[in-house]
Amino acid sequence: MGAIDIVESSAEMLVLQVKTDGTVLDAADVRRVTDELNRSLNQHPASVVVVDLSGIVCLSSSVLSELVRSSLEMKRSGRAMRLCCLTPELLTELRIMRLDTILNLFETQDDAR
Repeated sequence: MGAIDIVESSAEMLVLQVKTDGTVLDAADVRRVTDELNRSLNQHPASVVVVDLSGIVCLSSSVLSELVRSSLEMKRSGRAMRLCCLTPELLTELRIMRLDTILNLFETQDDAR
């Protein structure tokens, strides 16, 4: 089942690690992951939020939609969401959908900081 762990939390930065039993965040994971993502974003008003997607090969359209919505909402409030540690498969998926023009993508957590 999908979940989000807080790796680091400070006034300036929140680092989240998305966890799942497999390599796909699908319908079974959507509610839990999006609820935990929203709760983390609301409880930790850091100016930069890094979301580590290590090992995840595919995201459902619902999860992608939530990431885009959250990213745009954060931009409007002067904050930034950065996705990192994307597998080549997931990076290709995001580029095909041209979401790399909307989302901030980074190779590693260090790059995203």
